[in-house]
Order: sequence, then C-alpha cells, then structure tokens
Amino acid sequence: MIEHIRIQNFKSIHDVSVDLSPVTVLIGRSGVGKSNFLRAIRFLRNYLRDANAAVQIEGGWERIFPFGTRADVSISVRFAIPGYDAKFHYEVTWKPHPQSPSHALPGTERLRLGDNTIFGRSAAGWEAWPDARPRPQPQFKIYLSAFPTVSEAVLAFTALTSGIGWHDFPADVFRASTKAENSQDKGLDDSAGNYLQVLRDLTQNLQSQHARRQILARIRQVNPSVASLEIDSILQPKKVVVAHKVNEQLIPLDLSQESDGFRRYYAHLLALYQSPPKQLLMFEEPENGIYPGALLNLAEEFSTAAKNGRGQVLLTTQSPDLLDGFEPEQLRVVEVDQAQSTKVGPLDQGQLQAVKDKLLEPGELITVDQARQAGAST
Repeated sequence: MIEHIRIQNFKSIHDVSVDLSPVTVLIGRSGVGKSNFLRAIRFLRNYLRDANAAVQIEGGWERIFPFGTRADVSISVRFAIPGYDAKFHYEVTWKPHPQSPSHALPGTERLRLGDNTIFGRSAAGWEAWPDARPRPQPQFKIYLSAFPTVSEAVLAFTALTSGIGWHDFPADVFRASTKAENSQDKGLDDSAGNYLQVLRDLTQNLQSQHARRQILARIRQVNPSVASLEIDSILQPKKVVVAHKVNEQLIPLDLSQESDGFRRYYAHLLALYQSPPKQLLMFEEPENGIYPGALLNLAEEFSTAAKNGRGQVLLTTQSPDLLDGFEPEQLRVVEVDQAQSTKVGPLDQGQLQAVKDKLLEPGELITVDQARQAGAST
C-alpha cells in the first residue's frame, strides 16, 4: 500500500505531496490534473518495466515536462509491504538531457527500508550499495531491478510494477478485438485484454470460488435476469457466456453482446477480484457508461476490496452517484493554482463536517457546493 507520494514536475504537477488512504477518491473540475496524478504513478511503474515504452505511452518527454519548462522530474513513494514493520521509501529523479530536449536521464535514485538505506545514487556517485555484489561505476540508469539477491529490492520492485494496476476501461472492453498486452505479470492487464486467462485462473483456483459467487451476485443486482456467467472451456477458453433466465428459459449470450455499461461494470469487478490481488488498483472515472443505479454497488466493492486485503484503491470521478458511496475522509480535492499548477489536498474542514453531519451529501460536493481543499479561501 502506498501511504505517501510526492510528485514533482510531471505534466501539470509542479510539486504535490499527498497522503493516501486504503481508498482514495480524487475529485475536482475537469482539466485540473486528476488523471495526471494517476498517470505519474503509472509512469513510474512502466518506467521500471521498460523505460522507452513508458516514455512513449506518455507522449514523449516533451509532454512529460511541465509546459514551458525542463525541470527535474521526481517521484517519491513511501509504501508498506506485508511482513515488514518498517516502511519502504523509493525515490527517483530524471534530469533533462543536456544535449537533447526530447530526452531525460535517471539522476538520483534511492531505496530505503525504515532508517536503513538499501542503495542510493546521486549525481556525485554511490551513497550506499548492498554488500551482496561488487560496486560498479554509477551509470545513468535505473538500478532497482539490478539486485536479484537482495530481497528488499526484489520486493520493492515487485510492489511498484506487477503490484500496481491501472485501468481506464474503454466502451469496447471484452470485445473480440481486444488484444492481451505483452506482460509477464499475473493478473488483469491494464486493457483487460487477458481477461480469459484471469477468468480461467479464478475457475481453477478452489480458493477463488467465493470471488466468482460475489461477482455473479453483484452482476445480478444490476441485471436480475443473469443466471450464470462462465467461460466456455476450462482448458482453452475462447469466450464468456452470460446466461439470462427469461420466462423459465435460459438464453445464452456472448459477453461481447452485452451492453457497454454491463461489460465495463464486469471489468471493474474482475479487476477487484483477480488473483493474485494487486497492491494498488487505479481507476479513471469508473462511472463512464455504467447505469447510475449500479454505482453505489461499485463504490461498496471498492471499499470492500481495500478492507479485505484485495488492494488499495485510487480513483478519479466526476459522478455524484458514485461519490455518495464514499466517506469524506477518503476524498482528495484536486485544484489548480494561479500558475495553473495542480494541487491535491484533503477536503475543506467545513465541508468535511457538513458531510459528517448529513447536512451535505458527498455527491453534492460536485453538484451543489464545489469541493474545496482544506485551507482554501471560500
């Protein structure tokens, strides 16, 4: 679980430092930088996996640097890993390339566990190095994955790569044209292109049968006619069959024939119940295309997932219906200052108390009394 993150000079974010909850909901007007906050975490994850691909996904370094500047980009995260009382702290900085405006190089990089520095590198050279291997000359590259014999580094790398899922499910999710991503990670990939593999793993895992029942129960709350939802083959599934019970008859349909909202709702449930679970799940505006009556159920599933150890949840939303399913302490307000720089902070204390006292519904922070950050002027 990521407890704290600081992001500097990533797109519209010049300097943001935020404490995260087991469930954190980012709210604010359009264009203030909610998505950029999630994408900074995605960029860190992707860069640790494949630096060139990560930069391309964000549109190149020209779009990563804040508009009009070429300052150092920095991401620092403090996170917990089960089995360790002390907290992990990883930070990395990318410095603009002195000769190429469209490139940057890794600069400072450090990994700490509590007060112990596992390894550290600055522009001046090594600050600390594990005793497990000879110390090389420092290079401008990421070293977190370079210590296969150092368990703390392996765990940190795993938590920040395969332990993080990012999802912005399109309207055509689960269509036949969806392609699985080229990833070695277990679990649902970002586009849900490997959903048949994930469902097969759930079907074959005897410990996951509760998850399958819970997914079906949630689906039936949205559409009571659904009698079952299963892959067509245990060994080599090619599709998901949704059986509807109509006038005592079962009518099988391919999942791709269901509505966009049905499939997006199902995609979110599958992300939440995948096995093994992610440490952090990020969702971009999960309400899009989903029937408003299903959003409170989805909000409950987000909270239940975090409570039951199925992953910390971080999401953006502009839906009053979805927001009504969360507690005010889970909200972080995203605004821009006069310099058009993104700022993220907890909810204004007056609004927080108003929601607690039932004088204001959480959804009304979007429709009636626009959410403000603590300390912001009214």
